Amino acid sequence: MVMQVNWIADAAALSEHVAQWRTQPFVGFDTEFIRVRTFYPNIALYQVGMNQHCALIDPLAIDTFAEFTAWLTDQSTVLVMHSCSEDLEVMQHHLGVLPATIFDTQVAASFVGRDHGLGYQALVRRELDIELLKGETRSDWLQRPLSPEQRHYAAEDVHYLPLLYERLTSQLRRLGRLEWASQEMRRLREAAAPRRAEDYFRTVRDAWRLDARQLAVFSALCLWREETARQRNRPRGHIVADEVLLDIAKRGLTRRRDLASVLSETVLERSGDVLMQRIEAALNLSDAQLPTRLPGPLNAQQGALLKALRERIMALAAQLDMAETTLASRRLLEAFIRDMHDGEQHLSDGRNLSTARDWRDEIVMPELRAVAARLGGGR
Repeated sequence: MVMQVNWIADAAALSEHVAQWRTQPFVGFDTEFIRVRTFYPNIALYQVGMNQHCALIDPLAIDTFAEFTAWLTDQSTVLVMHSCSEDLEVMQHHLGVLPATIFDTQVAASFVGRDHGLGYQALVRRELDIELLKGETRSDWLQRPLSPEQRHYAAEDVHYLPLLYERLTSQLRRLGRLEWASQEMRRLREAAAPRRAEDYFRTVRDAWRLDARQLAVFSALCLWREETARQRNRPRGHIVADEVLLDIAKRGLTRRRDLASVLSETVLERSGDVLMQRIEAALNLSDAQLPTRLPGPLNAQQGALLKALRERIMALAAQLDMAETTLASRRLLEAFIRDMHDGEQHLSDGRNLSTARDWRDEIVMPELRAVAARLGGGR
């Protein structure tokens, strides 16, 4: 299939193409970006694929995206993407919006086969029997002009997405799983909303080791670091590493000379006073104001239940010819186990499993409850 590739570097040409895309029920969509020494991704290219036509949009040359943004937020066209979480983050940061309707071919593929996290190249090979070259994956996409190889690579990244959409939706519909996949894609879109700066501390691996008072200090330090990283547009680790903030909180360092043993002179000069103020404020919180301790690793009994649950999910995945982690991720299974004591099970995104209207309610949850009851872990 021969591609016609158009380079779009001005608002007028972009407007003309947007008018064409509005007539399509679905188009392929992708982004190229660089994120090496920055907190936020630097957008380098948007790609839109429609039939045999591919548009490469240069965001470095265009200063207005009003019509483009309006089209993205219009439900009339489905944006077909592959592994789109980072693309959604790029769009949210650069344009301030998320697309109204998305179809992620990686997600869809996990509902019609055992592969989870299948790459675009592998999916094109599996579904279309076409071999793609991926030589430009780590290119400098901010350079101008882009090389012919870069343009070809960028065009191929969206060229086959409409074909994959048609093929995968047909399979999903035949299997009765189109709504299952649609729910996952809506959830994927919702999860792309920016994370609150004050919640980052919950994601740090060893934060569960801290007691409530130490955790209050650690959360305050993480919030300072998160605000600083966003303001300076620098990676978190370039400000201060997680391990250093954990060490400060665990050891109860409060004085400047103590902080000097773990922080660089530059950090102390810029932010030493603020850090000490935040530490002091956290230490002065009342017991009622302290955060709840984070859950630690599962105990031996819970670990045995997790193993049994995973074995059942593996068998169910083989029976349905679906990816195991699509049925139930480890995070979901651990949430199920942790919350069993109060009779409420939650999905990995925090929704209550007993009340959420989710495709897993019918397929997965009865299996989990049966295993838990058999092992004496249910209510």
